[in-house]
Amino acid sequence: MGGQIELFEHNNPLLPRSAVSNPAFLPRYGFNLSVNTRSQFTPGGVQIYDIFRKDQTPQESLRSWFSDSSLNFKNIRFDQEVNLLEIGIRSRRSYIHMSSKIVTRVDLNLDKDLFGLAFFGNGDTQYYKKPTEINLSGTQFRVQSEHRMSYGRRIGSKLYLGVSAKVIHGLARLRLDNARFQMLTDTSIESIYSIGVRGDVDATTTGFQRTIFEPYDPFTYLSSIPFANYGLAYGGGLIYRPFDFLRVSFATENQGFTEWNYFGTKHKLKVDIPMFSGLDTIGLITPQPDRSLRQELQDTIDSWYSFDEKYYFKKETNTLRPRYNFSLEYLGFPKHRLTAMVATGMGARSNIDLWAVSEHFDIKDYLQLYVSYARFWNPIPQNVWNVGFSTQVWGLQLYGQLNNLLAYLDLSRESHYYSGQIGVNINFTKNIDSDGDDIPDHRDRCKSTFGIPKYRGCPENTFRTP
Repeated sequence: MGGQIELFEHNNPLLPRSAVSNPAFLPRYGFNLSVNTRSQFTPGGVQIYDIFRKDQTPQESLRSWFSDSSLNFKNIRFDQEVNLLEIGIRSRRSYIHMSSKIVTRVDLNLDKDLFGLAFFGNGDTQYYKKPTEINLSGTQFRVQSEHRMSYGRRIGSKLYLGVSAKVIHGLARLRLDNARFQMLTDTSIESIYSIGVRGDVDATTTGFQRTIFEPYDPFTYLSSIPFANYGLAYGGGLIYRPFDFLRVSFATENQGFTEWNYFGTKHKLKVDIPMFSGLDTIGLITPQPDRSLRQELQDTIDSWYSFDEKYYFKKETNTLRPRYNFSLEYLGFPKHRLTAMVATGMGARSNIDLWAVSEHFDIKDYLQLYVSYARFWNPIPQNVWNVGFSTQVWGLQLYGQLNNLLAYLDLSRESHYYSGQIGVNINFTKNIDSDGDDIPDHRDRCKSTFGIPKYRGCPENTFRTP
């Protein structure tokens, strides 16, 4: 998410999810379970400090913002990933990682006048008895499940290889291909209690029936048609340690496609909401004895739109944008690791290209701190700083990360997203590589001291017998 979570996880021996960044990497623990969630918010064409400025009152800043044509609520994105369960199993020479997660993607194209009506109401001269055009075209919502498995293995003492495979199932999708409305108010009261709406909507949905209020049961078609709305992706990686102090890593993911081919329909709606005053209609306030409030409300909503047509559409196949990352890690410092990386196709939507420098600090055996600097060159050039931590007590490990730190502190006006993650690991076995020097304990003659392969895991200035 945001391209920065991958930096925290990349070749991190304390996190089983490091196998997602590079399937060739072997984390420390022999067996663990993990759950986590991660979020990313991209505000599109507006930032919070653009709306509420320090040199103006809130009403003044909102008024100036509504009159600035360069600011808008278009291209707002929200991404949420919930990892339901991750399992990592490591032997002396190999590592298997399995995970299942639910992914939600939301793209919003909103109109400033919607917020203008909300903040200033009908009584404002900008909206009173003046038709307001609202365009929501391009807004979409998607939910899918992803199931991934990877296998990594050490070949000799310097080379590691890994492969991965991922199956994607689309659960539901809603896309507004065209959604244009005209809103009109006819009262000068400073609240939105009287408003009328007319417009047309052309929408594409998957996983819904006649309306979006009637979703299909996703387990019905997943069990009967395993390849309904599915995708496949593959990846691989390698790690090579040519010198005691240097580790070279390369990995690729998302080599594949997604296909929406089942329960897909097109909807054409005509919206005609006459002037109404909130929900204070006679039928709702004093419902008929034989009709419930819910029935009255449903009839009112049904009268606001007409459903013109519905039909199945042809399948859509999308090629995933592959992810590539190449890194160099300096391992010559005890208890911390310096990494330089160049990567493309990073982030929740595989649309971020960057280079970065990161540092992981191991403090004692129970705390790791992380800091990184990254320079994005795509899609929007910007500089970002990120911090993270991992702590463990008796096999219970908590880790978290905050990305684009300066955006939260309001120090970087080139920031265009906010993201972070938090997760919990349960490690059922002790470290297979206790000191994190990339040498398993069964081959490490100095298990609690960071060392080098040449001296069987001991520091050069302590032990020199090959």
